[in-house]
Amino acid sequence: MLDTNESKTARNVVLIGVGDAGCNVLNRVVTQWKTDTACFAINTDRRSLGRFAPEQAIEIGSSIAKGMGLGGNVPLGQRAATLSHSEIEKIFWNVDIALIIAGLGGGTGSGATPVILEIARDLGILTGVFCILPFEFEGKYRMSRAMIGLKPIQDLADSVFVLNNELLFNAYDPDTSILEAFARSEEELAPALFSIWQTLAHPGVINHDFSDIKSVLSDSTDRIFATGFGEGENRAKDAVNNLSVSPLLGKSLETGKFDAIVANIVSGPDLSLTEMNEAFNAVKKLAAKNAMVSVGAACSEHMSKKLLLSIFACEKQNIFGHEITPGIKQATGRIKRSSPAKKDPRQVSPVQTTLFEDATAPGKFKGIDPTYYKGVNIDIPTYKRKNLDIRRIEEPQTDYEPESL
Repeated sequence: MLDTNESKTARNVVLIGVGDAGCNVLNRVVTQWKTDTACFAINTDRRSLGRFAPEQAIEIGSSIAKGMGLGGNVPLGQRAATLSHSEIEKIFWNVDIALIIAGLGGGTGSGATPVILEIARDLGILTGVFCILPFEFEGKYRMSRAMIGLKPIQDLADSVFVLNNELLFNAYDPDTSILEAFARSEEELAPALFSIWQTLAHPGVINHDFSDIKSVLSDSTDRIFATGFGEGENRAKDAVNNLSVSPLLGKSLETGKFDAIVANIVSGPDLSLTEMNEAFNAVKKLAAKNAMVSVGAACSEHMSKKLLLSIFACEKQNIFGHEITPGIKQATGRIKRSSPAKKDPRQVSPVQTTLFEDATAPGKFKGIDPTYYKGVNIDIPTYKRKNLDIRRIEEPQTDYEPESL
């Protein structure tokens, strides 16, 4: 039986859900995995925030969103977060590390998350972001918005992990309902968040620090994650087996595939050395020759007779199966922290007008290779690729122009 080392100093880690999808996952982490960490739900939709305690719910942009969603308007999501700068800044007081969950493709997740990351960066907070990409059936335009939103997140965060819902979709039974599909997406992400939070926030028998994760995965072009859970007498074996069949691994579950792996075990005080050895030996079989492998283990009383095995890894190909280009590699590298001066939120431009008016303009990403999905450059919006006239489509959004706010 292992010592839980509860007397060691814990780090202050906060969990933040952004937008509807992020708040859904956060709610599942809190209710299913019983975390005792500080957590905050950030959204414009007042109904989504109703599941959380008042001190956990941060409604942004109330003066412009009126407690409703943003209808996929990304610049409005950016403006909502900018207007709520002071409220967002308060959640980072006395925080060392922030783990952020956001669904991309909508207005709040894609628009507000980069603003939240900028605030955290200016305060010197380390950030890890878990992004959820849309299912293919949600449409190419939503995927295009998601990828546009992903780029600044990659540039601002210390580590970014992407949940590709298409990997889950391909593993579903054809009769799976739409509600079950989204629920399974949340179920895959929630234990990964719990695992990394438990390991970072509470000193364990084998400690991880956020710097360990950054150093192992820092130069990676793409990061993936997967979990396996076991309970009872054969919990270690079951956790390994469940990890091995995780759809999030896609086609990358080939022995010797991963160039770097961070592996975590979260279990109860009854975790044995034999169980830990069995789990970590299985993980090492996934590593390439000369790969960097970092392992950690933490114990929690409520995980007695249970074992959660998680891996955070990088591979040579990205989530869409294409070789990674040097440009994208540069965008996902570690951020050089030079203690930038704080920005006055009143001086931040509220609307990123070039986001959809001329999405082909390179801007800060000049020199970075375009993002292709199934052979299509999705950095160019659908309406530009197909020469569609969208003026009539955009007319209902004129209420959001700065002059009318």
